[in-house]
Amino acid sequence: DFGDLRTQTHMGARDLGGSSNLTYGAYFGGYKGSSGGYTKDIEFISIGTLGNTQSWDELATGGYECGGGSNESYGIRFGGNGPSAAIEYWAWASAATATSFGSMTAAASPAGNACNSATRSVTAGGTDGSGKVNRMEFIAVGGGEADADTFGNLVQYGTATGNYKLSGMSNGTRGEFWGGIVPDDSYPSRISTDGIEYITIATESNATDQGNLTAAVHGQQTGQAAHQGRQGRQGYLQRRGLMSKILVKASPQIQIG
Repeated sequence: DFGDLRTQTHMGARDLGGSSNLTYGAYFGGYKGSSGGYTKDIEFISIGTLGNTQSWDELATGGYECGGGSNESYGIRFGGNGPSAAIEYWAWASAATATSFGSMTAAASPAGNACNSATRSVTAGGTDGSGKVNRMEFIAVGGGEADADTFGNLVQYGTATGNYKLSGMSNGTRGEFWGGIVPDDSYPSRISTDGIEYITIATESNATDQGNLTAAVHGQQTGQAAHQGRQGRQGYLQRRGLMSKILVKASPQIQIG
């Protein structure tokens, strides 16, 4: 148990986005039900210190099921419910309202958690209002505001089969996407998947089949402190079920590659 989300804002919210660098972890957006609607709040933790979240600032536009990306300088929001094509960013150096970065190549909700390097953030999957998508797209982080570009496609379940609610993790060079939901989305019999696919972040291409997880999962939020070195720690934020706990797995570390 790391701590709690702030009672007056995210308490009871679900489907929050997440982003981090080596110092801070941020949780943003979320849905608080028909009475509370969507939230714009950004809250943060200091990763090295147990404790409750503190207020950072706000997204430019509220939403939930947003994808998260980052590097050491910036946190990033991709897409979200609607679906949305919004990309927003904020600087880790000082708390401020998120600013529009540009637009995704097409709307996606939920946009997959991104795989990140020092200069790129690659998101994958989602739904576009008519069905699940398998596309990956990327932005150049720190190179100025711009729209996303096409990176390639997810491939493990066929290039015509989409995936959403998948998780991303990277070591700064290689990125991996795992889990998700394909191809049946009928609630509550959603089919979670156990697939792992990988990319080289610097090179646009389709993903490559890596193998399988030990169990099928979807909707796991990952926090990456992996912009340097080969290993990243993985944290989980309870995204569903109207929970407000932050749960962190600090050990073992996850080997990428």
